[in-house]
Amino acid sequence: MAHRTRSLLLSSDGKLELIDSANKVCSKFGYPLPNPNVECAAPDLSEESISKSFSTVHGLCSGIVRKFYEYCGVNKDFSLIDDGAKATLTQNAYESLYDYDSAKESIKTLSKSYSESTIRDGLFELMENRSFLPSTESQISFLGSLRSTSPLPETVFSENVIADLELLCDVHGSAKDKQTLSFIAQRPRFSFEYQKIFLTEEMLPRKNVFSKKFYSQNKVIEKFVDKEVSALLSYSEWQNSHRIKEITSEYTKLFYTFLRIYEEKKINQNSLDYDDLILKTLSMMRSPESMGPVLHHIGQTINHILVDEAQDLSIAQWGIVRHLIEAAVFLNQSPHRSFLVVSDPKQSIYGFQGASPSHLFQSKEFLKTWAGHHGKPFREVQLNISFRSVPKILLTVNSIFSSKNISMGVPFRNHISCARLAQLSGIVGINKCSYNNKDDKCDFHIQLAKNTIKKIIELVSSKNSWLYTKERKPSFGDIMILTPKRDCLFESIVKEADFCSVPISGIDRYDVFEQQISQDLIWIARWAMCHHNDWALAMAIKGAFLGCSEEALFWLSHDRGKSSIWKKLQSKIKTQERSTIDSEIRLIYEKLEYWSSISRTLSPYEFFIKVVSSDNSIKSFLKRLGPQSIEFVENFLTAAQEFENTSPAPSISKFVRHVEKTKRIVKKDVSHSNKDSVKLMTVHGAKGTQSPIVFLLDISGQQSTRENFLYSDNFFIIRPPEKSSSRTVKSLKDLNKKYTAEERARLLYVAITRAEEQFYAFVSQESKI
Repeated sequence: MAHRTRSLLLSSDGKLELIDSANKVCSKFGYPLPNPNVECAAPDLSEESISKSFSTVHGLCSGIVRKFYEYCGVNKDFSLIDDGAKATLTQNAYESLYDYDSAKESIKTLSKSYSESTIRDGLFELMENRSFLPSTESQISFLGSLRSTSPLPETVFSENVIADLELLCDVHGSAKDKQTLSFIAQRPRFSFEYQKIFLTEEMLPRKNVFSKKFYSQNKVIEKFVDKEVSALLSYSEWQNSHRIKEITSEYTKLFYTFLRIYEEKKINQNSLDYDDLILKTLSMMRSPESMGPVLHHIGQTINHILVDEAQDLSIAQWGIVRHLIEAAVFLNQSPHRSFLVVSDPKQSIYGFQGASPSHLFQSKEFLKTWAGHHGKPFREVQLNISFRSVPKILLTVNSIFSSKNISMGVPFRNHISCARLAQLSGIVGINKCSYNNKDDKCDFHIQLAKNTIKKIIELVSSKNSWLYTKERKPSFGDIMILTPKRDCLFESIVKEADFCSVPISGIDRYDVFEQQISQDLIWIARWAMCHHNDWALAMAIKGAFLGCSEEALFWLSHDRGKSSIWKKLQSKIKTQERSTIDSEIRLIYEKLEYWSSISRTLSPYEFFIKVVSSDNSIKSFLKRLGPQSIEFVENFLTAAQEFENTSPAPSISKFVRHVEKTKRIVKKDVSHSNKDSVKLMTVHGAKGTQSPIVFLLDISGQQSTRENFLYSDNFFIIRPPEKSSSRTVKSLKDLNKKYTAEERARLLYVAITRAEEQFYAFVSQESKI
C-alpha cells in the first residue's frame, strides 16, 4: 500500500536488525505467544531505538534509489513529487497527447465508443494503478491470444430447408410459425433483428422459437434451432471479444504513449513519484546489471527484517520484500539472520492499491519453500485472542463471519477476549433505515447523519451511559464514526455535528476543489465570464456567498421567456419593481454587478479575494457552511495564487479549466486534534485505531464503486457492457465481483473490530448485516 508502514527495525549501530523473537515483540506490548522457549537475539527495544528503526517501504526504496541512482536514470538530488504535483503533471501529459499522431489516431478510434472525458478518466485510472499493472509483454501477449478470425458456420436454414418448412407449416404451423420462417428468410444473418428470433435480450436461447405443435411434426426442426442458437452465441462471443480486443489495444497503445510523455516530463524536472520508488527499486533488484551491487549492499547492511501489516503489500512491494529476505537471510550463511512477517489477511482492504490476500498467501508459500531449501527454520503462529474488544463485540464478529452467507475469502477462526475483558459487558446495535427517496442517495445520507448525531448526544448526555472498560461515563472523545468513503455522507455528518454543537475531528485529507465553498466560487467565476450562463448564475445565487432564498430564485427565473436570468434581474432593478423580496434582490444585483466589473481586469487570485471579502460574504458563508469553511477558502485562494505564479498567462477562465481538470489534495495531521471530539474517519483510514464506541454508517455505499477496466495479474481489459457474452470476460467479471464482495466483507470486519465496548451500525434496509 502506498503510504502504509512497512517496518524495518534499526539498531543503534546503524544496521537494520530484525527482532528475531516473536516473544520479545509481543511481551513489549503485553501479548503472550504459545511457545515461550524461543531463543531471543533482539536489539534494544527502547522508545528511542524504536523511533529510529521504523521506515515505510517507500522510505526504504527512496534510500536505495538515491544510493544507486545511476541505474535509475535520475540525478542523486532528484525531488519526490506529492499527489497534487503528480495530478498537475499527469494533466499536462494528457494535454500533450494531442501533439502525437499515433495518440490522435487512437483517440479518434476510441471516440467512436466513448466521450473525451471517459477516455481521459480511463487513462488516469491506468496511471493511478500503474504500480500493479501487468508488464507490457504480458499485456501484448494476452491481446494477441484473443481470437481474431470470426466463426461463420453455414446456416442450417438454407433456402431449400426454409421452403420445405414452409410447406410443413402450411399444414401444421400457426400464423406465428409462418411469420418466424419469413423473418428467418428475410433478415440478414447475425444482424440484431435476426438474433432476436433465437435469443433473448440476456443472450439466452428462446424457449419457443416455433410452436410445440410445429416442433412435434418434425424433430429435426428443434435440432436446427439449437444448432443456429449455438452459431449465434459463438459469433456474438467473438464479436464481443473482438470489440474488447480492439478497444483495449487502442487504450494500451494510448496509455503507453501517455506514460512515456509523463516519464519525460519527470525526467526534465529531475523528479520521481511514489510509484517510481517501488518500481525502480524492484527493477534494480531484477536487472542483471544492477542486482549484484544492490542485493550485495542489502546483504551487508541488513541482518534481520520485520515486515508489519504485510496484508497491505501490493504484488510489486512483495517482490521487493522477497528480494530483501533473499539477500539478507537466505543467501547469507550466518545462522543469526532471520525475518518476521506480521499480517492479518482478514484486514486486507486495500485492493484499490494492488493489495490482495492471494499475494500474502503466495509469498508465504514462497518464503516457506525457500526457508526449507536453505535449511532455515520456518514457523507460523496463529493468533485469535483480542486484547481490544469485549465478548459482546466478538460474538457479533464470530456470528457474522462464521456464516456461509458472508465470505471474506480468507480462513476465519472464532475470536475470544483476553482475560482482562472477558467479564465486561458490551452493546451491539443494528439500525436499518429506509430511503425516503431511492433516487436521492444524499437525502438518505442526511437521514443517517441526523440519526447518528442524535444517538451520540443521547449517549454522552444520558445518566445511564457507562463505559465498563474505562470505568466512567462516555465523552465525545470516546466515539468514532466510520464511513465507507468520503462522499456526501461525510459532509452531512460534519454539517449535522456542527449544527448540533458536537465537536468532531478526523478529516485528514480532502480535495480543495471538491468542497462546496470552492464550487460556489467557481460558479461565480463561470457566470462572470458568460452572463448568459443561467445555470451558473442560478448555482451562484443559491450558493454560500449570496444565499438567495428559493422564493427569490423562482421570482427571477419564472416567466422570463427567452431572456437570461441576468437580463431579467437588470430589468427588475431598472424598473424599480417593488416586492417583499426587493431588498434581497437589490443586494444580489449589487454584488453581481461588482463581481462582473472586476472580473474583466483582475487576475484569478485578486478576483476571488474581492469576492470573498465583499460586503457580508464572510458572514454569509460562515453562517451557511460553518467555521471549517474558512480553511477551505484559504486553501482555494492559495491554489489560485500558485496558479498565477506558474501559469504563463493566467486568467480566470484558465483557472476555472484548471480546477475542472485537476485535484488539490490537502492532508492534515489529526493526531493533535481535540481529544474530546468525535473522530470521523473512513474505514480504510481507521485501520490500526480503536475506540470505546464505534458507529458504522452505510457500509453498502462501497458497492457503487466502478472502474473503467477489469484487472488480472497478467492483463487488463476495458470493462464491457453488463450483457457481454464473452466467456473470458464473463469469468473475469465474475471473479472481480467475487473479490469485491470479499473485500467488502473484510471492510465490515475491520469496522466492527475497531470497537472496544459498543458498536452501532446505521445501514440501509438492503444491508446484509
